[in-house]
Amino acid sequence: MVEDEKRMYSFIEKFLKERKDCEKVLSERVSFEYIKRWVIDVAGIKGARIYAVEAKPRLNFDSFSAALTQARYYRQACTHVYICLPKPQNQREKELLQHVKEICRKEGIGLLLQTPTGETRVEEEVEVSKPDLDRYYQVMQQLTRETLSNEAQGARAYIIRDLCYYLHKQFNGETSKQNLLTYPPQKDT
Repeated sequence: MVEDEKRMYSFIEKFLKERKDCEKVLSERVSFEYIKRWVIDVAGIKGARIYAVEAKPRLNFDSFSAALTQARYYRQACTHVYICLPKPQNQREKELLQHVKEICRKEGIGLLLQTPTGETRVEEEVEVSKPDLDRYYQVMQQLTRETLSNEAQGARAYIIRDLCYYLHKQFNGETSKQNLLTYPPQKDT
């Protein structure tokens, strides 16, 4: 069963590279600590987006439950999390797949389905509900921006004013022996 799962990795890697434009993709080499040590089956990166895929070679309740548990934890460290399962082969699996899709949508976890061995590829069945990374970055900037005291803001205003005065004098060709740090400027004597 482990070998069946590992055979899925190359198709998932191809999906991440070609469909999600990941710059780098690794299989079983990315891990993180959260309650226990989690090793992501296939991980990829594109800019600020980190993709994680948990693969299971069987479409049954136990496999899906295990994959869902792992995917939930992957969301602690990744922006785009998927579960990859094989396409259903019989009516029972098709019925289960409907429940799987519903749960994935509700959880915000993407679902990839691997086609049968003959055409072997991975298709995106349910999209990940992605965080808005631009909005995330705006909030991050606001939270990490240093706030200045009123005194520091006032001092900054004086520095900017003096700098503008100095630049104005330089661009207008006015030269003076006065100390440029004094304000208001004094008349030359």
